[in-house]
Amino acid sequence: MAVYFDRKDDYGYIRWALEVKKRDHFTCTVCGNRGVPLNSHHLNSWSDHPSERYDVQNGTTLCCACHDMFHDIYKKGKNTTDQFKEFESIMSAIIKQAKNEAVIDYTTRRMIYEAEKDRVIQQILEDLDKQSNTKDGYNGTE
Repeated sequence: MAVYFDRKDDYGYIRWALEVKKRDHFTCTVCGNRGVPLNSHHLNSWSDHPSERYDVQNGTTLCCACHDMFHDIYKKGKNTTDQFKEFESIMSAIIKQAKNEAVIDYTTRRMIYEAEKDRVIQQILEDLDKQSNTKDGYNGTE
């Protein structure tokens, strides 16, 4: 019968996880998220690289979303630094595209807002001009 072992009962693991997060300034190294739940991720897997289990250089900080996504793609166990580099590259391209789309979306919204504001101002000026001309005895016809 297999014995269940929880790494959270291992002081060495707890210390390792905290040191990884401290080194990475409590920021996801993939997407840059801060102030969210974070995981310390082993670059070379815990099970296959026992000599690197507590090596801070064998870790990186990931937000829960990035950590889950990594393991959805590469599964758990048998993970390597090369897999992480590939994941980081893929995510970097996705994040860059999303930021570009966000900038375009913001710029488009801003242009629409400015055009609408200009249209409203133009309407107000026209209305004021009509009121002014009516008070002066001018009714808009010759």
